[in-house]
Amino acid sequence: MKGQTSMLAIVIAMILILFIVIFMLTGMFSDDETANMKTQQRDLYANNLLLSLLSTDTSEGTFSDMLKDEYFGGGTAFGEMAPVFIKATLNATGNTDYDWLIEAEPKDFVGVVKQWGNPAVTEKPGYWDARTVVTWGGNQLEVKLYIRTK
Repeated sequence: MKGQTSMLAIVIAMILILFIVIFMLTGMFSDDETANMKTQQRDLYANNLLLSLLSTDTSEGTFSDMLKDEYFGGGTAFGEMAPVFIKATLNATGNTDYDWLIEAEPKDFVGVVKQWGNPAVTEKPGYWDARTVVTWGGNQLEVKLYIRTK
């Protein structure tokens, strides 16, 4: 009887040591994985915000149409309505501490780079970005959204 109790105590001690080792190993790897997952989540958030913005219908057409009109035709609807939409979306998702910048840059033709939002977002590393291309008359316009915490 005494031998069985000692053997049971040894088995329980080995199981406890095994659980402690597993706990310590998962703690070592979870920091890197958590940071990587957070980066991926932020990139996905930026991409979804940009695509949502450009495909949103308004009384004057979609935001992508307004962007093309403002870039190529001199309209002002995108510059006036985009900040309102982005602020409402950030508030609705609980991310009220984000600054943003939208940039339109010609991809296959000569033109100027136009920006809307806070240009300080890209001044130092640590921002997230999303990119997509919109076309107009055979010209490709690369639209970028940059986000950073305030």
